[in-house]
Amino acid sequence: MNVRCLLNGGSLLHMHCSAHILNLIVKIGLDVIKNAINNVRESVVFWTASPKRKEKFEDVCREMKVAYAKRLGSDCPTRWNST
Repeated sequence: MNVRCLLNGGSLLHMHCSAHILNLIVKIGLDVIKNAINNVRESVVFWTASPKRKEKFEDVCREMKVAYAKRLGSDCPTRWNST
């Protein structure tokens, strides 16, 4: 970050405050799309519930010519970067 473009050379900028504000913005953004996130989570739970469903999911991906390199996995709600 270029300090010269900040008011008082950045002396009034507090990083903890900036991180907190960014965290609040992200939480609000995730709250806006929470229904879509929940739909994706429910879909992952459904498709990973049994080996047959996993196999069917992979078959559908092949039929639709959708490349997939990783297996479906649930996110961890206590980790900030898992969603």
